[in-house]
Amino acid sequence: MSSVERKNAPEIVLPSPSERASAIDVSLLTEPKAREILLLLSEYPNVVRAALKSLEPSTICTFAFRLCHAISSAWEVLLVRGQPENVALARLWLYVSAKDVLGSAMRLLTLEPLERM
Repeated sequence: MSSVERKNAPEIVLPSPSERASAIDVSLLTEPKAREILLLLSEYPNVVRAALKSLEPSTICTFAFRLCHAISSAWEVLLVRGQPENVALARLWLYVSAKDVLGSAMRLLTLEPLERM
């Protein structure tokens, strides 16, 4: 996900977090793979609450695997480069948001997310 952001950096730059709500049209993310990732991202707070309540970190680990699987199956369908600017911006936002959530889940599991391999 970091590489998607790096590869598209010169042409497509996300606005600052305070401006994203008005600058990014998430209604353009209509593909089934995009909707699957959005649904998983929306489940994250509940996953963390469930893990805290049951004291089972495997809940977060399972979520992270599901999110990774959804993202890896979307690489070829949800292209950023070569798309209209508003679609590319929405898809880049989706990948960056998924990267942030996955990084948060990894840190809860005491793992350090990598920016580059």
